[in-house]
Amino acid sequence: MRLCDHFSVQILQVSLGVVLGLVYSMPIDNNTINILPLGDSITQGSYRQDSYRRPLWHLLQQQGYTVNFVGSLETNSGGASPNPDFDLDHEGRWGWRVDEILNGRIGQGKLSDWLQTYTPDIALVHLGTNDIVHPNSVESTLDELDQVIDVLRADNPNVTILLAQLIPNSYPDVNQRIQVLNTRMVDLAANQTQPTSPVQVVDHHSGFDHTTDTYDGIHPNEDGIAKMAQVWAEALYPFLN
Repeated sequence: MRLCDHFSVQILQVSLGVVLGLVYSMPIDNNTINILPLGDSITQGSYRQDSYRRPLWHLLQQQGYTVNFVGSLETNSGGASPNPDFDLDHEGRWGWRVDEILNGRIGQGKLSDWLQTYTPDIALVHLGTNDIVHPNSVESTLDELDQVIDVLRADNPNVTILLAQLIPNSYPDVNQRIQVLNTRMVDLAANQTQPTSPVQVVDHHSGFDHTTDTYDGIHPNEDGIAKMAQVWAEALYPFLN
């Protein structure tokens, strides 16, 4: 996939690797940064397989950052995290489209409701896969992602938003539409970015192989979550510093 910079938006493409040698170190300062993992099943994980949240948490701890994951959920789909040795809070909703994140499901609330209980400084947004699968149009999905940014800013006008270009999956027609959506995200971020509330596109598509990095063609396995964690970490470091 070939992408180019648009306006002041920079696409982060980082080298991908397996996270090794996870060790804890003392935090570098006393300022806690609230980070919201926001997405669907790829963010939530299952009772058998954690998501990128676990290796990302350990990476940030290893680097000495004082961060706090926020969200209204602590469980994975189907039960508890299989490895609950990290900050479990998140807003990953298995099977949810972007319009459902905005408008909610009966009895489960919506983004504006969940934000009443926490305020993120940084949001990690990996949303749109379920929209493309259904399939909703790329245009409607972009419009809804645009609204997600507005809702996050209504809660915190200075929030930093890291907007993921989606990982690929094993369905060629779906993956083709994902690539179109990923390309269009550059313009979305350029139009939405503000001096006090940047929107940064983060490339999770390049270097991710659905044949080796997922356990079912869609959801990341251990290698896949390690790759995603490394990409998120590289995108986060400049803002945490």
